[in-house]
Amino acid sequence: MLHRRRKAKFLKKYREVAEREIKEEVNVEGLLQGPRKPLDRPLNPSDLTFIYRPFFGVNEAEHRLIPYFRAYLLASNSVGTRESINTLTYNSGLSLGLYLVERGVVKDLLNLAGLWEVNRLGLMEVVRGGREGFTIRVYEGLLCSGLPNLKRTVCGFVAGVIAGVLKGLHNAVFTCREVRCWGTGYSFCEFNARLLAPVKYQQNLEKPVGKTVNLSSTRGV
Repeated sequence: MLHRRRKAKFLKKYREVAEREIKEEVNVEGLLQGPRKPLDRPLNPSDLTFIYRPFFGVNEAEHRLIPYFRAYLLASNSVGTRESINTLTYNSGLSLGLYLVERGVVKDLLNLAGLWEVNRLGLMEVVRGGREGFTIRVYEGLLCSGLPNLKRTVCGFVAGVIAGVLKGLHNAVFTCREVRCWGTGYSFCEFNARLLAPVKYQQNLEKPVGKTVNLSSTRGV
């Protein structure tokens, strides 16, 4: 009960922050930019070691490992290399999402949100959903929370997982794109998942939205 109350308090705060930042955002050459100003100097190691997670906290292992993973994602200023890394991380996430459904670990998006929380990957919330797709937010994402505004999204792996899970659940092809991120000046991450190929057997894509999962209701995790 205490955990649920605490989580509800944080989610209420983060929803308010998200709505405020969306109102203040600007579109720069097709890329949404949040209210935090872009970094105006070269990236340095301290930018990678700052991790902002007041709900989860940061344990010793995360302090050691996350900066290295961030460094890998941000290692190159070469656009070609960057696109290759983005494709690799997205496809890795896609494979994992499919695997989680095939193994029965994830049975719907609420299961995925519970899995994300249990493993300290972030607070995931389905904001909107329907036949055309889903909008999903992640607060305190392990990979990016605390990063400066780099004028680029960095959570392609998470987008791939969401696309893979939806493909496995609905036997249909989805694409998922991160549209808001710590790396583009926000204090949360937001993903748009859209249906590309027709759903076979006219499956109903509609799922409960605007809810998060309680640990006690997460089955198969």
